[in-house]
Amino acid sequence: MACRCSMAAVVICWAILAGCRRIGGLGGGPLPVQRPWAARQHATCCEPSRDNASSPYSRDDDLFLWGRRTAPVEEVAAALGRGTRGVAARLRRLEDPLSEGHRRLFFQDRFGTPTAGSGGGKPEPGSPAALRPAREVVDRVLWDPALDAADFRVGYRDRFKLALSEAPFTEPNTSVQGPERLLVYALPEHRIEYIKYRKRLVWRKETRLDLVFGSGVHCGDPLKIQQVVSSYAEWAAARSARAREARAGALAHLGSDELLSSFFELLGRVRNGELSRADFVDEALSPELFGAGADAGGGEALIGVLRELPDEFSELREALLELVAERVRSLRLLSAGTSQAVPS
Repeated sequence: MACRCSMAAVVICWAILAGCRRIGGLGGGPLPVQRPWAARQHATCCEPSRDNASSPYSRDDDLFLWGRRTAPVEEVAAALGRGTRGVAARLRRLEDPLSEGHRRLFFQDRFGTPTAGSGGGKPEPGSPAALRPAREVVDRVLWDPALDAADFRVGYRDRFKLALSEAPFTEPNTSVQGPERLLVYALPEHRIEYIKYRKRLVWRKETRLDLVFGSGVHCGDPLKIQQVVSSYAEWAAARSARAREARAGALAHLGSDELLSSFFELLGRVRNGELSRADFVDEALSPELFGAGADAGGGEALIGVLRELPDEFSELREALLELVAERVRSLRLLSAGTSQAVPS
């Protein structure tokens, strides 16, 4: 009887010890934390198999490595089943835009097919070039080591605002439900309207502009994001010079900084959707602002300022320019008719 009890105690102790090893080791380590659904899905798709030291890196291996590039290399190497030196070398290759691994990670889908605009193929003659989706542009900005996400901004439609909203790529998500921590990832793709590098528009859905990958209306154009970044200082200087010239012309006509500030406040209201375009033109060409000399330089001064509206407002810019030009022509015709009617 005592023997049987001893054997039962041994079996029970062995089971307890085996359970401890499965849970956290003999040291009584913490229980594994249950990951959220999105993380479990990512792990299912992207976590590599173990004991891969002698096998080539797959695209899923690269995705796993790139997603954990800031983690200690020892932990990543253990998860990949590879050596630390090999993992560090692979990460350096992924950071090199000229390497095959970088090209496969950023410019191919998971089946190895080149994505549109990646240089793997061109649209058929006579067919409109496909525009790379906003989500691919966001991924490129956040994943490409040659780009700084802090330099980029996203313009999107807010359901509760008339005008487009804008936020930096690094802004945390505090308004869209879901697990995403960055607002730019939490936004539904159909609400993203444009993406800017600093003050320059590099992607816009409405006009099919893409200076990131060179798709859309820029298919075949050598200007892509690397050239945009390297030439930005020159572009910004030229833009600032034009804006200063337009502002000086408006100030010379209006005659005071107070009136110029009133005009720019008016311009801000029409940009934010608080004022209709027709009402803006009426007020801008009123005698208090540019209307007093619309036929003698006032109209040209107004047009000069409107031409410098940022590219994200290109549709508004073109509409206002058309309305102002038409109104100025009418004022000039009216002024000419009045002068002819006056007896000498």
